[in-house]
Amino acid sequence: SFVPLAPTQPASTLRVFPVAALEDPSERLVTVASSLVTATLLQCAPADLLNCSAVTVVPLIGTKSKQTVDGKATFTNLRIDRAGKCYRFKFDAPGLLGGLSTLFDVQIGSFLSLLEVVQQPVGAT
Repeated sequence: SFVPLAPTQPASTLRVFPVAALEDPSERLVTVASSLVTATLLQCAPADLLNCSAVTVVPLIGTKSKQTVDGKATFTNLRIDRAGKCYRFKFDAPGLLGGLSTLFDVQIGSFLSLLEVVQQPVGAT
């Protein structure tokens, strides 16, 4: 499912909250399952933007683990404390495939673009 992020600056709580959704292989929301989802902030090496395989874990401030409710985990108080390029969120839940957001930058006085986060169930192809 997709997660739009509102404009933000370093040290500001995100104005629209990231949401990770549990989905079946057809990308339909699964509301009957419950899972603890953990958010991590990654920063890709600028030379590896296409693959984003060279990553650094970046401090993320706020409540990083949320229980799903009706198939969604909403992160209501996350904050990124430093400007930088090539950030992306990673969402993990026990026994499920992780989801990654698209790449985004955080610059002083600038705004985040739209993020898309997909949470796949186990066995998805």
